Amino acid sequence: MFTGIIEAVGKIESRSQEYGEWKLRIAIGSLDMSDVAIGASISVSGCCLTVVEKLKSAFTADVSNETMRCTALGELKLGSRVNLEKAMLATDRFGGHIVSGHVDGVGQMVKYEHEGQSIKMTFKAPSALSKYVAAKGSICIDGTSLTVNEVENDLFGEHSVLCGGLVELMKNGYETLVEAGYEPEMAYFETVHEVKLIVDLIYEGGIANMNYSISNTAEYGEYTSGPKIINKEETKKRMKEVLNRIQSGEFTKEWMNECKNGQKNFLQTRAKLAEHPIEKVGADLRAMMPWITKKKLVDSDKN
Repeated sequence: MFTGIIEAVGKIESRSQEYGEWKLRIAIGSLDMSDVAIGASISVSGCCLTVVEKLKSAFTADVSNETMRCTALGELKLGSRVNLEKAMLATDRFGGHIVSGHVDGVGQMVKYEHEGQSIKMTFKAPSALSKYVAAKGSICIDGTSLTVNEVENDLFGEHSVLCGGLVELMKNGYETLVEAGYEPEMAYFETVHEVKLIVDLIYEGGIANMNYSISNTAEYGEYTSGPKIINKEETKKRMKEVLNRIQSGEFTKEWMNECKNGQKNFLQTRAKLAEHPIEKVGADLRAMMPWITKKKLVDSDKN
């Protein structure tokens, strides 16, 4: 096991094939090898390699064809720099994250930019691995354990569907009913409160499960009215604009500037939403349903 904290930078001194497999000799740079024995493990740019020969200023490792094909080691040339870290001892302090040294895939750096004293790097991950990458989680790249600041598809889902899209749908549905003369309480139940039931049914068994559980009239309305509310071409066009802002870094720059300026617009918008009638009516109704507050996921009065 490793921590993802680089101890030294080495270089590829030689690479050769023996008996159909590869042998790499790696210059150790400033890495202390005094406690490294034959058979010990060293992370070489994130790949766990076994020391088969220990030299004064280098070590040799046998590398399989599979490892050369599936990791960045296969792209290294003589003189290429590599990140080095010795395997942890069970008695060592964990100074970083827990890293296995087993490479899951090879990604591509698509952007490199300075932000203050930090460097922001954007990577494109293989599609099969993307679903395992989470914002504020960690990922090991070339042996360096990094914290994930944001995930583009995560931001897109939040902005266009889960938060931005859903909130605007609920607000507009509520306002439409109230403006048509319906009681605010009834409007709230129809456009906000029952969203949980629909989401739970989809969560448990997909859209088909939700449609199986609701009435036929509700399902028919989904097919006939839904496309009128969400125009496919226009909505997807706007969603692509949102995605492009995220991919280009435009959203990140806007948010960073907002934070540097004290989040004035952000806080004003939050305060304005808190004054919307949908929030007041909802609070009054939830106060009459104490069983809901007993199962709150987040208590803003405490955290």
